[in-house]
Amino acid sequence: MKSVLRETTQYQWFKSRGLTDFAGWVQFFQEWHSVAERLYDGWQHHKIIIQNPHDNWSKAYEEMVAFLQIERSPQ
Repeated sequence: MKSVLRETTQYQWFKSRGLTDFAGWVQFFQEWHSVAERLYDGWQHHKIIIQNPHDNWSKAYEEMVAFLQIERSPQ
């Protein structure tokens, strides 16, 4: 975890805000989530939300394939 934190806090978003710790990382994801919600709400076309895709990637993949109405590619 420390290596991920050390690596990601080198990005400009963190540097421009002087954030170097876990609290800064949390702040990043809170802002990221807020932007994602605004983009989703503003998109006036058909869309889906896939909650926690990392909990079950196979299920999330199937939902995406079904939503896009495409054939599943071989694994």
